[in-house]
Amino acid sequence: MAKQKSKKSNVLIEARGLTKWYGDVCAVDNVSFNVKRGEVVGFLGPNGAGKTTTMKMIISFIAPTSGYVKVAGHDTLTDSMHVRRSIGYLPEETPLYRDMSVLEFLRFTSEIREIPKDESSKRIGDIAKICGLSAVMGRPIGELSKGYRQRVGLAQAMIHDPDIVILDEPWTGLDPNQITDVRRLIKELGKDKTVLLSTHILAEVEAVCDRVVIIDRGKIVADDIPEALIEKKGEVRYNLRVQNGEGVGALKGTLQKISGVESVEIDKIGEETLFALTGKIGNAPNEREILEAFKSSPAKLISIRHSKSSLEDVFREMTVGDRVEIGVKAS
Repeated sequence: MAKQKSKKSNVLIEARGLTKWYGDVCAVDNVSFNVKRGEVVGFLGPNGAGKTTTMKMIISFIAPTSGYVKVAGHDTLTDSMHVRRSIGYLPEETPLYRDMSVLEFLRFTSEIREIPKDESSKRIGDIAKICGLSAVMGRPIGELSKGYRQRVGLAQAMIHDPDIVILDEPWTGLDPNQITDVRRLIKELGKDKTVLLSTHILAEVEAVCDRVVIIDRGKIVADDIPEALIEKKGEVRYNLRVQNGEGVGALKGTLQKISGVESVEIDKIGEETLFALTGKIGNAPNEREILEAFKSSPAKLISIRHSKSSLEDVFREMTVGDRVEIGVKAS
């Protein structure tokens, strides 16, 4: 039977009150979010945060304890076959038959996905070109590099032209050139499909995602576009190198009075004193005001350097997961 196309709807993934208990451990706690058609959404969280469990509930692999997920309008519990037809899924560890050639595997996948035989060859050729597999179609999968095996995984996820593509660590094992290729492919997919991806490479999330959903200890802690999230939660930092001498002692108090400065840290190294000023990006200190402070002080400014938080910095501040600080004694 051919793939049944889902009804056109703006929201293709709808999670409401999604909760999953394993014994007395709550892995996912009342999670709700939507993903719309044409959106590329990064679903992020540290190890143990609940993101993999959530993704498995979305693809009908496991059932929620409470709450529900609808995928392309179909409930994952009562209509799981339609859900699975609507989704292309790339797990972190892609299950591949290594003794098969790439062509044999894609033919096998095409048959499982119920693609009509008169359409299968063209679809395999198209997806091989999209994923950069045309040159290795006759080779056994087991002889391919990890990067090429990842491409085969991407091809099997997309061979049936699904409305929704769910990717768990799609950049695993890829070199920088291949990462760029996958980034381009995800952007292309996002033009008319829903893409939900999970990864620890946050620079790629900033490059390809329209929105990020961050989960920590089973709960959603952020849901916003990357730029807005950095603006709301990120920090600006000014590093000042000042020559030791007259006026340095009073400088901390002067700098703390500048609008937007939340903290001033001092570190003396040799003949210099280093000042680190921090403030929120949304209410950042003005560099001109910092420079003005030195006009009324005998202290000599050697250099000033400005930086601001990345998505990775914000992610680290908002999440805990199973992170352990090196050198900190366990309590």
